[in-house]
Amino acid sequence: MSDDFSDDQLEFEEFDVNSVVAKSSYASAYLPAVDLTPALKPWHRPHKHYVRTRQWLKAVQSLLGDPASAALRSDSGVEPNKTVLKYLGLPGSDLIDLDMIQQECLRRDIQLRYLGFDDASRGSDADLAYLALNEEILKRRGGIHRESTIIPDNISELGLINSMARHAVGDNTFDVVNIDLCGSPLADPAGNARTIYSALSGVQSIQSARTRPWLLFITGAFDRRGSGPRQLENLRGLVEVFQSALEGCPIAQGEVHRVFGSDPLPKILEHEGCSESTHARLAVLSFVAWLAAISRGHGHSLHNLLSVLAYRTDESQEDPPMHSLAIRVTPKLAIPPDATGLLPNSPESDASATTCNEFCQFVKRTEKIVDVDQKLWDDDSLFNELVVEISALLEQRGYDVGSYQASPLSARLSYPSRSSGAV
Repeated sequence: MSDDFSDDQLEFEEFDVNSVVAKSSYASAYLPAVDLTPALKPWHRPHKHYVRTRQWLKAVQSLLGDPASAALRSDSGVEPNKTVLKYLGLPGSDLIDLDMIQQECLRRDIQLRYLGFDDASRGSDADLAYLALNEEILKRRGGIHRESTIIPDNISELGLINSMARHAVGDNTFDVVNIDLCGSPLADPAGNARTIYSALSGVQSIQSARTRPWLLFITGAFDRRGSGPRQLENLRGLVEVFQSALEGCPIAQGEVHRVFGSDPLPKILEHEGCSESTHARLAVLSFVAWLAAISRGHGHSLHNLLSVLAYRTDESQEDPPMHSLAIRVTPKLAIPPDATGLLPNSPESDASATTCNEFCQFVKRTEKIVDVDQKLWDDDSLFNELVVEISALLEQRGYDVGSYQASPLSARLSYPSRSSGAV
């Protein structure tokens, strides 16, 4: 993955925050009563900004440059000659992810229409005012669709057809779906209606109406260290289903044996010698295979695991628990099986061949997980570049940049025992 960005790609506009606040009646209404000075957060680390700019943004740029995605749907009645990029995600109160996508859309004369989910927007006056202020900054810059909104709801509600979350989606589908979790995507109880699994199935149902490629970003902890009985049980179920699916795919089986050895995959999880990195790689692989299977239940599409980046949450961890997955989903028109022969045969309708090809691609990609902390430890120039970029964004949002650059959150997490950048 290339790290080369031109200067104009990483240039962020300057804003007078006080001026914006003065003109934001919603935010300024709270200013006399609350302190809007935000606290530094773990997602301000340079390694997280690497994920944003070198994984997410790169994938969005590729999507926008693809002829198959060139004709992003224009919303009738709203600037009909302007294309619209639709984004669904968990933006957080800083809205740094939306800022990044907005900058790219402005460079391409594309409107950004976002639907965000933020439980924190149900919180304190300071939380509400700070979120409103950052939304105001985005909207004053321009290029934001007038129906963009952040709702005070949990994204797990997407799995419920009559929920406020599904009502907010309406008839829309999305070009980018970004589910950035702080914890494990395997921690929710199986079989419940309000879980991340139901939300992901809801996303696939919403996206089944699409005819153009789209991006799915998922970030979460896939490590064994913090796993409880429920996570291990859920993972064991994913691995067992994946193992069964491999039985009809000898080529994919060969790839799995090459990477993980010849033992059945569920047994690998139980080996005392199973390393943290092997556990995480198998968890990511089984999870992506499950996502593709759920998607096939809602319609025919191809999944390409573009990249997997890993990073740690503190320096005491030898192996990174957090993994960011970038997946490109390409809808395909499938001709259903027809025993009468009246319908033509289509290679696209050969679901088993498609599944086997996807499995092979998933295995090869999870073999090349990039350890971001190691990468930044090895590359001073890249690390310093990221600190400058995130510092500019934080300053724009009222953070004390001097305090940030002097804090542990701006420092590299060392890897004294390693020399390789691969997990």
